[in-house]
Amino acid sequence: MNHRRARFKAILFLFIGAILCSGFLNTSRAEEESSSGDDNLSFYNDNPDFKVVDGLAIEIATNTLVMCRSDARSVIVPGNVKAIGFSAFMESSMLQSVIVSEGVKEIGVGAFQGHENLTSITLPTTLEVIYNYAFVGCNLDTLIIPRNTFLDPNLGQSEWYGVLDACRVKTLVFCGTDGLFLPTTFGDIKFPADGSGRIVFWGNPPEYIDVSGLQFNYNGGEVESGTFSICYPAQFAEAWAPNGETEWNGILIRALSWSEEQKLIQKSPKLFSDEDRTDVTEYPGWSFDQYHNVTIYSEEGWYRYCIANWGMEINDLRFAESVDFILEYFNVDSDEGMYPGPSEIVMKRLLLPSSLTQADLDHMIFEEMIMAEGNRHVAVDNGRLIDPDSGDIVWEPTKAAEEQTAAAEKLKKTPDYDQLAREKEQPLEKPRQDDSSFWSRVVVAVAFTTVVIIAALLVSMRDVWMKKRAD
Repeated sequence: MNHRRARFKAILFLFIGAILCSGFLNTSRAEEESSSGDDNLSFYNDNPDFKVVDGLAIEIATNTLVMCRSDARSVIVPGNVKAIGFSAFMESSMLQSVIVSEGVKEIGVGAFQGHENLTSITLPTTLEVIYNYAFVGCNLDTLIIPRNTFLDPNLGQSEWYGVLDACRVKTLVFCGTDGLFLPTTFGDIKFPADGSGRIVFWGNPPEYIDVSGLQFNYNGGEVESGTFSICYPAQFAEAWAPNGETEWNGILIRALSWSEEQKLIQKSPKLFSDEDRTDVTEYPGWSFDQYHNVTIYSEEGWYRYCIANWGMEINDLRFAESVDFILEYFNVDSDEGMYPGPSEIVMKRLLLPSSLTQADLDHMIFEEMIMAEGNRHVAVDNGRLIDPDSGDIVWEPTKAAEEQTAAAEKLKKTPDYDQLAREKEQPLEKPRQDDSSFWSRVVVAVAFTTVVIIAALLVSMRDVWMKKRAD
């Protein structure tokens, strides 16, 4: 009987020790998970500069969404958020659908980059800009770009990275076309291989768009991408096909059926019904293509281009018809800091319109200057601009050839300011956890368990010894 009692005590001691050890380790692990944040939000939970709402970390000062919990599958970005920040969803790999509420104005660089499970996203009418890399790697069934939403690419030295690069999409819809800035080409969008892809222009044919990349992709130029059709609502059929045309710039076009229109409208009614919004026809007023050709459509566009250009490699710089003034927007020594543009712009050819009446081409470096036929105000003469009637000089270079070459070499070394900006936009790193504290607790737990086992064995041996002594 005493022997059984001793065994029972030993087992009891072992059981209690195991419970205590398990609880100790679980507490340790829970504390560790709390500090590391299984849902990516632990860094922000106790930070007074942020608030965590429904699994979203939001910077209080700017109302910018900076992080989403890792296991989120469906997210509604609230309207009091003004911007979705840099790579805000980078660790939410299970994300499948997103609704961006009215009030949100920006989607930052790489916000949804690499989200292969993301198939649905709804954007608001208030959205003003989507930055580059935003949808890289997504697999969207339908992507509807609101009217007046600026697709802002990344400009770098001899490179272009677009908002829609490497985005898999079946139906891409642009809700406005008159003033829509469609950056560069669509060569990197991946449409379904079966040819069911569609680009829908909800309006008249866009005036300012480079279609070479569209043609490249239409002919199967992009790997893992099929051909597609350009579609338009029936109400714009007269503008797209006044004589029954079935192609636009070599690409198949067709009118949407009534049922197709209704299905698209039902996906996001407000984007199609907000008729009071007007297109901004001069914003941003410039475009470029994958061959490094830049086109300027307005004086405002020229100003905006000078702001955006930091050493971009250019083949042709073309000023479109209707541009009559070319003013100077550079950081020259006399007024450094007045404008945020570069100190020089280098190109191979400068193409001027017949509408040009006045130009200041200082700080432009080019190999050839060409004037469109029919200009009665300005003519090209040995690298100068002159009045064709009087022969008076309108503009002439102020730098010798060797000085221009030196300036060009200096410009090639201009840092990629967009890259620097991206680095500044990087979110604060989460503090790394010290593994030593966890392992020290493991050691303590093992030592505690060992002491309990030894104590239990000693008690058992004592009871056995006392039983033998009694016998």
